[in-house]
Amino acid sequence: MIGSPARHTLIRHALAALVRGALSNGPIASRITAGVAAGCLALGIVFITLAVLPRLQDNGTSFLHWASLSLEEIQEAVREDVRPQQVGILARLAKIKYRFLQVASVAIGLAAVLLLASDVFAAGG
Repeated sequence: MIGSPARHTLIRHALAALVRGALSNGPIASRITAGVAAGCLALGIVFITLAVLPRLQDNGTSFLHWASLSLEEIQEAVREDVRPQQVGILARLAKIKYRFLQVASVAIGLAAVLLLASDVFAAGG
């Protein structure tokens, strides 16, 4: 399972080992770029987490609202067409989540470039 706690622990330990090794060995330029790369990776992880977390609000059109209604109340409520409201809410949520994914992609891409630069600095190039 992709989201399993064991997999998260493995990734966390791998990143910690990578950062620990890069930050403790080599020239200062290499260690600085590795530290900034670690920060970019952390930022990317935060924004990916924000993008995938559900944003359920009880605004009268969400699943939280429908879950609180009885069968009779649901039948009464569906007589009124709330699809335009739902589309608007879902579109705003999608826009926010897409922006979070964009920021995460840039941060992780920057981290990859910085890790390559760190490696070049460590090799004396």
